[in-house]
Amino acid sequence: TFRLMASPAELAEGEPPYWPMNLLQNMARYVFETGNRFAPGHHTNANGPIALEDSGTKLTALAFAADPRLPEPVESPFGKFRFVQVGGITADELDAMRRW
Repeated sequence: TFRLMASPAELAEGEPPYWPMNLLQNMARYVFETGNRFAPGHHTNANGPIALEDSGTKLTALAFAADPRLPEPVESPFGKFRFVQVGGITADELDAMRRW
């Protein structure tokens, strides 16, 4: 899951930013191609800004946590699954997480 706070300018425009959808699509492609999954406690370098439209962002990595608003695990006809929330972090925050 991904929740993004809109700025007043974005609310006035009425159009949501597209970079979160691009980010999630790239993550889905990675999982599909490699078979690697993301789980709470994982973190990864995004190899560049997570929002390509925002050249001033310092968010260049991702951290994953259980989504506190959604149930865990979820039963479905295809088996159990859980929602994992992704958040953008800086390179310094990623380094700190790796040291822990």
